[in-house]
Amino acid sequence: MKQRIKEHFVDCSDKNGFCFSLTCTICGTVWKSTLMKPEVSTAVKRLYQNEYNRAREAAYLEAATAFTGCRLCEAPVCKKCMVLMGDMEVCSSCARRLRSKL
Repeated sequence: MKQRIKEHFVDCSDKNGFCFSLTCTICGTVWKSTLMKPEVSTAVKRLYQNEYNRAREAAYLEAATAFTGCRLCEAPVCKKCMVLMGDMEVCSSCARRLRSKL
């Protein structure tokens, strides 16, 4: 699931630092990571890339507290759009589909 969430990250980085966003596929809630300022000069490309990768990983860990992946469709969904069905948590969209088949 980690990779699926990272695939949906949008890079919002600018001259002030690194930032990423993630949008709930159900309700459209947009989450933004904490702005992380690079510790190295942007003139040193390799070091800059390392800082970028660290910021992206930190953003994922931060996103994991607000988002989860649906067990059926694997879409990144905010916690308020998840529904517990038996012992499995699914997004509200998949829950509606499952209920309509019952």
